[in-house]
Amino acid sequence: GWKKMYFIVMESVYARRERNIHSQYDLKGSRVGRTTKEGQAVMKDNNFKTNGQKFILGSSGAAFVQQLQRDTELLQGFGFMDYSLLVGIHDESRYAPGLADKSQESKLDFAADDMRAQTLDNCRAAEEEFQAAFQADRDRAKEAWATRISKDASGMAFNSDRSLQGDGFRYYVAIIDYLVVYDAKKMGESYGKMLLCKPRKELSAVGPDFYKHRFVQFMQSHVC
Repeated sequence: GWKKMYFIVMESVYARRERNIHSQYDLKGSRVGRTTKEGQAVMKDNNFKTNGQKFILGSSGAAFVQQLQRDTELLQGFGFMDYSLLVGIHDESRYAPGLADKSQESKLDFAADDMRAQTLDNCRAAEEEFQAAFQADRDRAKEAWATRISKDASGMAFNSDRSLQGDGFRYYVAIIDYLVVYDAKKMGESYGKMLLCKPRKELSAVGPDFYKHRFVQFMQSHVC
């Protein structure tokens, strides 16, 4: 018979961005298996530490950590774990108004132009219609967010494209992959890695209470 399935569709954290992404990380707060090879677009926790990355947020730093605390407390209450903080970083020292960013990292731009170039001819009309509707929605959203360039109710400083404003950087951040529960499969994954002499406290597959604590602690230790 038919099996009912549910889907959650979310807007990308980069959907309304106004700047190129120069580096991108998927952060869990764990260490085992959290390194990517050189040249990969999305880096992980060990790369974040090795590269000396920080959330340079100044007076918004405490509010950022508090927001992470609130969000992860909610996820903890539902028994969720193994989520990530997706972080896209724009280095403002590499931006010149009116000039295109020609950096090698522009591959992280997920270039819509390249995607459109690969679209089949018989789909071009539908693609153009979609892009027009998307741009209209984007313009309305930018207008709505224009009043939030200073600080929102949480105390964090935002730009009109929903990026978190830091000292010389823009941070595009969102918690992703947050519907994973600590079930028998995840427990088995944890015990299997422990048999390989991996330290349990550094594994991604741990219970929701410890996962939440470690996640926030890792992010907080990199805020300045």
